[in-house]
Amino acid sequence: MTRRWPRRRTGGDEPGGGVGAMRHAVWDVAMACGLAVLPPLAGLQPLDAEAWVVSVAAASPLVVRRRWPVAVFAVSAAMSVLGIAVGAGAFLAAALALYTVASGPIAPRWPSTGVVGGFTAAGAVGLAMAGAPAGAVGTVLPRALLGLVLLGGAWTVGRAVAERRRNAEREIERARTDERLRIAREMHDVVTHGMGLIAVQAGVANHVVAEHPEEARRALEVIEEVSRRSLGEMRAMLGVLRGDAEEAVLEPTPGLGGLPALAAAAGARFDLHPGDLHEDEVPGGVQLAAFRIVQEALTNVGRHAEASARCRVIVRNRPGRVEVEVHDTGPARGGTSGGGYGLIGMRERALAHEGEFKAGSTPDGGFEVRALLRY
Repeated sequence: MTRRWPRRRTGGDEPGGGVGAMRHAVWDVAMACGLAVLPPLAGLQPLDAEAWVVSVAAASPLVVRRRWPVAVFAVSAAMSVLGIAVGAGAFLAAALALYTVASGPIAPRWPSTGVVGGFTAAGAVGLAMAGAPAGAVGTVLPRALLGLVLLGGAWTVGRAVAERRRNAEREIERARTDERLRIAREMHDVVTHGMGLIAVQAGVANHVVAEHPEEARRALEVIEEVSRRSLGEMRAMLGVLRGDAEEAVLEPTPGLGGLPALAAAAGARFDLHPGDLHEDEVPGGVQLAAFRIVQEALTNVGRHAEASARCRVIVRNRPGRVEVEVHDTGPARGGTSGGGYGLIGMRERALAHEGEFKAGSTPDGGFEVRALLRY
């Protein structure tokens, strides 16, 4: 299927198309008509023919302000400046056109919004102290100052809107990136751990099937149980991605209570301090992170350490934090007992919960993983 890319936006509030485009077009026509008749009817300029022509000429380009914002502003501003001579320089249409430019992606970074806002505020104060012009009585200087105040205010508001829009877009992109990383970590942990255990147990079964069929049977039972659990977790994750609630709840979220079975399936000696695993006291996100860290550490032990290596897993639940330690006696086969995306994923999980993470070789030739997760 051909992917359709969105149109490049040329104005600060250009519609995406369809009903939205029609609604914005109607709104722009209404704004152009309103700003063409408002200054004369409100007494901001005389009611003679010249003033009407200038007012209409300055407001009419607003109909296409979203498509050609810079050109529309140039025309509206020129007509407003020209209108000062006939007492028609209200600058309302030019201010709206400048707002469109300032709030769009094509606006220059200069001048500084703070500087423009400061001068605008000072001009407004000066204008108030001098007395705002009314109708044809106002002189050229007060009308020019009023126009600058309106343009400065339009620029300041437009840049503020553009900055807020950019911040929102950055937050959305950051959320998307975080979600992609989360999904990648989950997929990595589930697939690598499950396949790693299956490979190890399949090797055991193949090695002892002739002389020790009971051990081979136990290895096959582990393979079956790990396969079912991994498939269940994969279905749950895919259900979340598809928005399928039924698929998403097939398997409960792994937590601290699942660690003994996880370590037992990996063949590790699980050393648990009494009373440490009180699941009700630990948030679900912290439990999942601790489970995945232990899971990845055990996967690395099975993949890299010698078959004779022993592994000890300790989890301590302390007030406001969970401590995880996984230590194997090694030695590693052909390199370190960790690496690649596994250690990166464990570190990211710990840091996501304002924790700490350390991993490295030990004096006895083994490998140790330590993680602290706060809540």
